[in-house]
Amino acid sequence: MVGGNRPTSPKAWQIMYEALTASEVAPVTASDIEALKSSGAIIVDVRPANDFASGHIEGSVNVPLYQPITGWEPKQVLRKAAYAFFGVFNGTEANENFAEGM
Repeated sequence: MVGGNRPTSPKAWQIMYEALTASEVAPVTASDIEALKSSGAIIVDVRPANDFASGHIEGSVNVPLYQPITGWEPKQVLRKAAYAFFGVFNGTEANENFAEGM
C-alpha cells in the first residue's frame, strides 16, 4: 500500500510522483538520454527485471518499481488468483526495496 492506497491507484501514483520529485528525481525523455549519459548521469530503468533483460539503454541500471507477486501465503495466492481471473498471469506488487535500490 502507498499512503493507504493501492499501488496502482491514481492517488498512489501522485504520492510516488511527489516523493520522487521531492528527492530531485526527474523524468527524462528519449531525446535527453545521450546528453545525460555524456554528463555522467545514471539512468535508472524501473521496469521489471525480465523486461530490462529483454533490452535496455546501454549502461542503465535496473531497480524495479514493481516486482512479481511471490510466495504461497494465503494473501499472495489470493492476489495471484485475482489477477489470473482477469487474464493477467504475471501480477505485480510494489517493490518494498525500491528506495534501498536507489
